[in-house]
Amino acid sequence: MHFEVDQDGVTVTMTLDRKASTRTRSKCHHLYLPRTDRDLDVVPVQMNNRAAVGGPAEFNNVRLPHPNSFHIVGNPPVFDAEVKAAGLGGDRLSRAIAVNSDEYRRRNDSNAYPLCSYLTSAHALLALPLRPLAFAPHREHNNFSQNNIREAAMKQFCALAVAVSAGFAWPCAGHAEILAMLNYESKTADALKSFKTPVPGQTRTEGIAIVDVDVASPTYGKIVETIPLPPDLVAHHIFYNRDASKAYVTALGKGELRVIDMSKRPFAMKTIAVPDCQVGEDVVFSEDNKTWYLTCMGSAKLIIGDAATDQPTKTVSLPKPYPHGIAVHNGIDRLLLTETVRATDLKDAGETVTVVEASTGNVLGTHKVSNKPSPAGEAPVEILFVPGANPPLAYITNMYGGTLWTATWNPQKKDFDVAQVFDFGTVKSGVPLEIYFNGKADRLYVTTAKPGHLNIFDISKAPGKPELLKSIPAAEGAHHVAITKDERFAYVQNALLNLPGLSDGSITVIDLVKGEVAGSINTLKDQGFNPNSIVLLPQWNHPAGH
Repeated sequence: MHFEVDQDGVTVTMTLDRKASTRTRSKCHHLYLPRTDRDLDVVPVQMNNRAAVGGPAEFNNVRLPHPNSFHIVGNPPVFDAEVKAAGLGGDRLSRAIAVNSDEYRRRNDSNAYPLCSYLTSAHALLALPLRPLAFAPHREHNNFSQNNIREAAMKQFCALAVAVSAGFAWPCAGHAEILAMLNYESKTADALKSFKTPVPGQTRTEGIAIVDVDVASPTYGKIVETIPLPPDLVAHHIFYNRDASKAYVTALGKGELRVIDMSKRPFAMKTIAVPDCQVGEDVVFSEDNKTWYLTCMGSAKLIIGDAATDQPTKTVSLPKPYPHGIAVHNGIDRLLLTETVRATDLKDAGETVTVVEASTGNVLGTHKVSNKPSPAGEAPVEILFVPGANPPLAYITNMYGGTLWTATWNPQKKDFDVAQVFDFGTVKSGVPLEIYFNGKADRLYVTTAKPGHLNIFDISKAPGKPELLKSIPAAEGAHHVAITKDERFAYVQNALLNLPGLSDGSITVIDLVKGEVAGSINTLKDQGFNPNSIVLLPQWNHPAGH
């Protein structure tokens, strides 16, 4: 964390570590000048979705002398928010002016921090409408009573004190937001005919929309930023790498992989050519975040790439066609890939998962995930390892078969044992798709697209024995899910490949604590678009096992 402090006309750079604390810590800048206090106190603040819900008495030391800077008196507090939990990044750092109220007090702390070449300021933040604080400010010290106008201004200014991490500003009351990233495409002409409110005819359009999905936000459901995409790309899924510093967008229409730098706004995107890949589907990342693996359903290939340069390094030809879902477990050096359907007509459904040695790309074998005679037509589609399971265990959804399977590592055989563990037909649901886990890995979430549900399973008793707790209705085509870091809300994207009867186009907001629907976002749907995938921006996004 870096920020500027202007003291007595001398601007110096401050740096703080990124570790959250439960106590006040002293940090200091690198200069020791006459009449300059080198120390700042780091004061932890209780946060909830980036909003302050509690604060220290040191708030009374904050004042706003003029619109373009903050003024701190005494030994100024610095709010040490849960930077790691918020996953913050960007370039919106605040500039602070520190004033020493006791010019005779001196501390010669040797814990000095060096200059940093990364300097930014956040004057734009101060252009936000000023609202009262969510908590009552304390009485100011005597040296703060010199200017009652400043005191009043301070009470109106939403307290971002001195500095917080890059990209983080303490939001004012009423300015809460949770931002989601959705890639979208035009609905088909036939789908538009069914709209009660007609949508004007349009040429095919694709893009990525950044949408505020916070039900408590005044801009709930609004698009705050868009990224255009080629109309023939057919962008499919969005995947974060392990540290969420980059987002990867796969494409069904071109042999390309697009990579978004998540540290910059507006978002910057680069295009990676993957000529051996037709119909790019899923991307996963090695646990050290150095390698990515891309499935290509149209060319029966696995592409391995360098996650630093994002250049492909190896192409693996697979024994089974239509690879789609992929999961990696570096602890056992294995990749698992599903055999789904032919991309051109969604027929010729597969029935197996393929096992690949992750370090070499060598194909080790296949496993049938069906109890029916071959060809079973199950179409296994997604696969995901349960975080921390011992022995390693992965869940598999059979899209056409309507079943849930497991692949459990057998250390004696150094291979997997597969078994069916749930039939969605028993609860009148079909087309199971995506798989997610909560942070404790005692809950399993599976979407079913027909008629559209988020199914919640208890796996606390045994990772491979799911017990259905509840099926929460979403909408037809229930597909990808984004979950907030606090696991309060889940956002279900309701559309599957623009298919009739499976492409509602809405986002269902689910309160996971209450186990009920909290809202629906129809922003894209009402404009004649279908969202194809959803993730929250990194500061809000829970990896959910991915």
